[in-house]
Amino acid sequence: MKDPGTSPSLVQALDFLGVYRDIIPDFRGFMEALRGEIPTSFRVNTLLADPDKVIKALESQGIPLQATPLGEWFWLAPTLRSPGHLLEHLMGLIYTQTLSSGLPPLALDPAPTDRILDLCAAPGSKTTQMAQMMANRGLIVANEPVQGRHAALEGNLRRLGVVNTLVTGYHGQNFPLRWRFNKVLVDVPCSGEGNARVGPWGELRGFRPMRRDFSRLQKALLVRAFDLLEEGGSLVYSTCTYNPRENEAVVDHLLRLRPAEVLPIPLDVPHEAGLTHWRGETYHESLRLAWRIYPHSLPSVGFFMAKIARR
Repeated sequence: MKDPGTSPSLVQALDFLGVYRDIIPDFRGFMEALRGEIPTSFRVNTLLADPDKVIKALESQGIPLQATPLGEWFWLAPTLRSPGHLLEHLMGLIYTQTLSSGLPPLALDPAPTDRILDLCAAPGSKTTQMAQMMANRGLIVANEPVQGRHAALEGNLRRLGVVNTLVTGYHGQNFPLRWRFNKVLVDVPCSGEGNARVGPWGELRGFRPMRRDFSRLQKALLVRAFDLLEEGGSLVYSTCTYNPRENEAVVDHLLRLRPAEVLPIPLDVPHEAGLTHWRGETYHESLRLAWRIYPHSLPSVGFFMAKIARR
């Protein structure tokens, strides 16, 4: 799918991403933003460190930093290529995390008195962020069905000093209904299109197109997450993909089955509204309140999220 106004070096990427041309504002800017690597960003871990002291220490090492719309915890380090080698990382004072990944916990807004389920938790980026927002109080159940990912999850919990979290290993769609939570985070497995980047010859990097249909699993996970909510509770559903069939269509499925409503997300971060139609499919009007994050508006990976309440 060649765009006459786009340089030939982007043609290969357009073959895959061009399907979203009609739903991504400034599609040319979107494609140009995908050149090169995903900008490095990190979160200062206030469970162990003071943000001002950490930032001064990093800047004293000659690392240029930029503030972000996500607040004083999140920083961009555009020239930093190996943050995992930093002493601050090894000590748990910072945690490498894309800006998009930091948005679902901010939207869920955990409080120290909450009981929270992170249904698909590994490697723990959002779990540890929520623990930080809760000041290590309350309770988080970090569920991860793949046993091979528990070591990374538990290692991050220990390194960042998290003590209010327990780890479980259920398949999310079968998580026991005998438990109830007032907040649930559902960051589901997805096709991962938001990680795609464009190489110098227009090739897709950081992403391999998959034939697997994730939507059935995503719908099952979201419905179970909703059923685990207390009356009046809320959840956030998120993916790192652009595909409406993994995003708006999944939330629309829940709205048809359960007494659910989509809520506004009170954050001041650049985004686009969710879709109400796509290729002949029509979604609930309230999905305009969902968020689509594109790399040319926020220097990060592509993302989708919706905040949902149990009426």
